[in-house]
Amino acid sequence: MKHIIHPVPPELQADMRQLYEQGITAREIAERFHCDPRTAMNFIRNNYPSTTLGKRHKPRRIEPYESQIQAWLSSPGISTRQIHQRIQGMGYTGSLRTVQSYVAELREKRSTDHHESL
Repeated sequence: MKHIIHPVPPELQADMRQLYEQGITAREIAERFHCDPRTAMNFIRNNYPSTTLGKRHKPRRIEPYESQIQAWLSSPGISTRQIHQRIQGMGYTGSLRTVQSYVAELREKRSTDHHESL
């Protein structure tokens, strides 16, 4: 049986632990709360809020260079290819496409911020 994963609302999280302490199995709890039995068991064992289960921050390779990229973008006329070459000289091992995506995000955010301030 395939389970559809739904986050457990915070007000129901304590109920999961209580049910388990009353002898109800993780599988039965998972069925009641419409989540995977492993998710239910992880929450019961570790008392984690369900919204944090399975979500870990994986740093992007570009993160150490973000402030430098932002500084370069404040002066006009620099291309993403030039930025990629410059940060490669600083030890960056990621792709040009990653730089292009990051720069596009920054430019879109600046454009949105500019339009909102008008």
